[in-house]
Amino acid sequence: MATKEKRVIAVIDNLFGDLLGSDLILMTYPWGVRSCAAGWRYGDTADDHTSNKFWGATLMSSENEPGIPSTMEEADDRIRKIWEKLAVRFQPSSFFVREVFLNGQTYGLDNAVHTDRQTDEEGWYTVLVYLNPKWTIHDGGETMFYNEQRNDVILSVIPKPGRVVFFDSRYPHWGRGPTRNCQELRVTLAYRLTRLDDSPLPVF
Repeated sequence: MATKEKRVIAVIDNLFGDLLGSDLILMTYPWGVRSCAAGWRYGDTADDHTSNKFWGATLMSSENEPGIPSTMEEADDRIRKIWEKLAVRFQPSSFFVREVFLNGQTYGLDNAVHTDRQTDEEGWYTVLVYLNPKWTIHDGGETMFYNEQRNDVILSVIPKPGRVVFFDSRYPHWGRGPTRNCQELRVTLAYRLTRLDDSPLPVF
C-alpha cells in the first residue's frame, strides 16, 4: 500500500540575503509591467468558484501562453536567481516549475478561502515570496491556512519582507488584503510546482 504524503507548510526567513535587498519594490511595479506581455492586470480570482478580484501578472507559464516565457531558462533573470536559492533550500526534493506569477492587493481586495489544487492529487506545491520591502503587523495582509473543513485557522503568516512560505497546494488558504492603515500594494511572488517522480518528499 502506498504511503499517503503528509501535507506540509513551512515558513522560511532570511533565505535571500542581499539578493532581494532594499530594492524589493523594483521587483513588483516595474518588473511586473516590463517582464510579462500584458503587465499588471486587474480581475484575477483565487479560483473558478470565487469572484473576489485582485491584481495579477504572469511571469512564466509552462502552458505556452502567448508572450510569456514557458520555461525557467527563458524567464526573467531575477525570478530565476530566486528560484535557484529556493531549489537549494528545498533539497533533496526536486521540482518542476509550472508557473510563476505576481499577486497584488490593496485595501478591500481580499481574495477567498481556496486551494491551489482542486483534486486530492499528491505532489503539487505552492511557494510564496513576500516582496514588499517594508511591512508591519498593522498593515495586515496575512496568509491564513485552514483545516480541511475550512472552519478553523491552523496558521497565520505575516508577510514579512523576503519571507517564504512553502505549502502543499491542497491546503485551504486565504491571502488577506492590507488594512485601511496600509497605503501599499501587497505583493507576493508565487511559484507553482510539481515534485519530480524520483524525488523524495519535502522535509523541513
